[in-house]
Amino acid sequence: MNPALAIAIALRASLIIAALGWGISLAAVVLPHDQAFAVLSSMAGEEIAPSPILGYWLRMTGLAFAFIGCLFGYCACAPLRVPGLTRALLAFNLLSGVAFLVVGAAYGLDDHPSAADALFGLSTGCIGLIALGLAERDDRPSPT
Repeated sequence: MNPALAIAIALRASLIIAALGWGISLAAVVLPHDQAFAVLSSMAGEEIAPSPILGYWLRMTGLAFAFIGCLFGYCACAPLRVPGLTRALLAFNLLSGVAFLVVGAAYGLDDHPSAADALFGLSTGCIGLIALGLAERDDRPSPT
């Protein structure tokens, strides 16, 4: 496989996975109140009693996270057209992965959900940043 193509695939895959990982939070915005809390409870591994203020914050954070997913999706369309935004988002994911590990350990959480969240942030951030750096240094025309 052409190295430039492999780099472009790794970069786009990282961005698409990040877009989907953050974008899935849109479900918290569009699902009915009871279903949104059922999903939240299943992700938490314990029952979370619905309340108006928790419902408000669930929908607000879901909307913010979905917006982050949209930004990743935008960058996935042409990552080298907006390299500053692409780099910032990938660095954000990398730092988020570290934060997920630290916060999960501080609260004494078992591996669910902090380990999966940390793996998501660390892998997409790391692979994406490396691929972006290689793509920017590549003198050949990029397929992106």
